[in-house]
Amino acid sequence: MLYTAHGGIISVTYTDIFQFLILIIVIPITTIIALKQAGAIKHVFTYVPVSQFQLWQHPKFTYYATLFISMSVFQFSVIDPALRQRILMGKTKQQLRNQFIIIGTVKIALVLTLLLLWLTSIVLFPNDIPVSIILHIANNTLPIGLKGSTFAGLFAITMATFESFYMQQA
Repeated sequence: MLYTAHGGIISVTYTDIFQFLILIIVIPITTIIALKQAGAIKHVFTYVPVSQFQLWQHPKFTYYATLFISMSVFQFSVIDPALRQRILMGKTKQQLRNQFIIIGTVKIALVLTLLLLWLTSIVLFPNDIPVSIILHIANNTLPIGLKGSTFAGLFAITMATFESFYMQQA
């Protein structure tokens, strides 16, 4: 809260950029280390049960399809005050366009990386898939120093995101 009060939205933006960099470094490194332990991508796709790839036959298909469609059609994040504040910081339409293209591209890459991490966790931990896959894999596969950095980074990201999104609205 001190850096927000002292530096304003610019300090929040710099903190968001720092958190983003931690996120796009920690998750791929965790995925790469987990893939090595699982025997590489080919091994992961060979040993993941076919039932995990069910789409149309999934018992909760209608629930997930409805959730996906409603989140695609009704973009509630667009009306979020923190997001509107960051959009208003853009100087030109071209700058905003480029930012949204970069964000979209990185988001797709991050989602695909997380999907690969989930599939890897199925191979590494076939009997119990935890709710928090990243924390479970980090705890069971990363070396000590990287494990501490990962937990500290993820905790910092969580706390700072909470502060920047929810404390501004208070």
